[in-house]
Amino acid sequence: MKKIAVFASGNGSNFQAILDAVEQKTLDVEVALLVCDKPGAKAEERAKQHNVEIFSFSAKDYDSKEAFETEILSQSKCNKFDT
Repeated sequence: MKKIAVFASGNGSNFQAILDAVEQKTLDVEVALLVCDKPGAKAEERAKQHNVEIFSFSAKDYDSKEAFETEILSQSKCNKFDT
């Protein structure tokens, strides 16, 4: 089973569709991390309901786009996601 991260920034309807497919066993992956660039987004609630780890950030908290992209890559490496 592949281990994946999902990126979302709002309601998380696509994220929910992925979670539903996993629960229905039509998608054979482990959703291990939600990466969300809007703290407090509905997608975070969905992740909590499914015990999915959350990395939430605001780009303005970083000095540059490269800095937050580096942080996202770091989170991915820590969780050993499949590519």
